[in-house]
Amino acid sequence: MRSINQYSPYIPDNDAVGNNIRALRKMFIDLGFESTIFRGAEQEKSCFIGIERYIETNDEDSCLVIHYCLDDPKLDFIKSLPGKKILIYHNITPPKFFEKDWPDLAKACKEGREKLKYFKDWVDCAVGISDYNLADLEQFGISKVFRIPLLIDFEQYKFPSNQHILKKLKGGDFTSWLFVGRVQVHKKHDDLIRIFHYYQKYINPKSRLNLVGMEGQGRWHSSFLKHLIEHLGVKGVTFTGSISQEDLLAYYKGSDLFVCMSEHEGLCVPLIEAMVFGLPIIAFDAAAVGETVGSGGILIEEKKFAEVAELAHYLLKNQKLKNDLINNQKERLKAFSVDEIFKGWKEVLKFAEAL
Repeated sequence: MRSINQYSPYIPDNDAVGNNIRALRKMFIDLGFESTIFRGAEQEKSCFIGIERYIETNDEDSCLVIHYCLDDPKLDFIKSLPGKKILIYHNITPPKFFEKDWPDLAKACKEGREKLKYFKDWVDCAVGISDYNLADLEQFGISKVFRIPLLIDFEQYKFPSNQHILKKLKGGDFTSWLFVGRVQVHKKHDDLIRIFHYYQKYINPKSRLNLVGMEGQGRWHSSFLKHLIEHLGVKGVTFTGSISQEDLLAYYKGSDLFVCMSEHEGLCVPLIEAMVFGLPIIAFDAAAVGETVGSGGILIEEKKFAEVAELAHYLLKNQKLKNDLINNQKERLKAFSVDEIFKGWKEVLKFAEAL
């Protein structure tokens, strides 16, 4: 194969999937291949090329890596393109989370998951970024699968952080909780707010909760969360919206605890980022969360709000436990190292070239 290209319907600027696409392109080039990123939808100020132009520069000696996380109307066209094809499955949120209040998205998720079976007849192999994702691929009949986590550029975490935000977080003797993730129903910000409410009211009034991540299209959910905060009388809860990398690094560096109550994650890159910064983690063991965290955090099986709040207090006050978790995190991060990801992709490409 002379070229390994990538396709995604949309390539966000500041997103785990978008960052992975850019990092993979660099890896493919480092491995000696030509590599171009193709998009499906029009994007303002985009440097990526429309997939309709694929055949201008590619043929049977090319390979297309297809990123899939929702139903895509261009799949029939992509199937017709020359060369080998590798699917990367980033997982699709189960429709049950959206059926009540966002039926259009529930329908798209349902159709996206069902269409996984469509790939088994024309992709040469598939990559799941977690065992949880591999189970979906195998369920829909895709037999040749590889497990390779997202390729993360760890150098980005060494960049300067926003000193104004960092100074504010470190000042005033406040305990800062953090969660990073899009404001969507399945991320369960509401459960996190209820846990934090108990912690602030009964354990530590000098505390704050920072919720970093852009709002989903269902803005009604953000409104519901803000009404919940007002109803409970919780203070110091901040929704940052979408922020720069410089700001994100400041939140990781300036926080004391990372708490994740999400009920669906295909991998959850923010958990990995929290480990990079040595943040103690408490997470609900759902979907791929436990698989990602491993022994690098405390996993809970039930959301008993008061008990989780008391656990957070115990963890924050127990330096030995924090040190043990941080040491475990360093070991856990080895599974996501660039060398490990390179090794996995070399195996995939060796398989594809032999076909």
